[in-house]
Amino acid sequence: MESKNKDELVLGGTGQRLINYVIDVFFINAVSLYLAHTLLGVDLAQFQYPFEITTDYFLVHAGCTLSYYLIFEFFLNKSFGKFITGTRVMDLEGGKPTLKIVFLRSLVRLLDIFYVLPSLFMLITRNITLHDLLSQTRVVDEKESQLF
Repeated sequence: MESKNKDELVLGGTGQRLINYVIDVFFINAVSLYLAHTLLGVDLAQFQYPFEITTDYFLVHAGCTLSYYLIFEFFLNKSFGKFITGTRVMDLEGGKPTLKIVFLRSLVRLLDIFYVLPSLFMLITRNITLHDLLSQTRVVDEKESQLF
């Protein structure tokens, strides 16, 4: 994919970002719970997420979160949620983020495990999340930015 002039890029909207987040969190949680059950023997019928988070479960969840975003955002520039909403991750110059940038973006996302921080930060920063800010990336609307 070629770089796009950064002045021609249109940021993804708050609704798109929320849908991205809900879909991605659902997928990550489903995989994390499955792995916790199969690898750690967690009884899902007795599991009271998020109140019974053990260190083992936290490590499984963190690994799933890092893997999910690293794989999808580095190779495809988008997660499942972004596929559905027609958005993608780009660097500030309008190009594809490097592996280092995607890794930093994914690490910062581990704070998102608490589920409150992304929403609060987006309210303060006008639709730019903490992981966008620190990794110097943006989520852009593909249709409005004419990226096909």
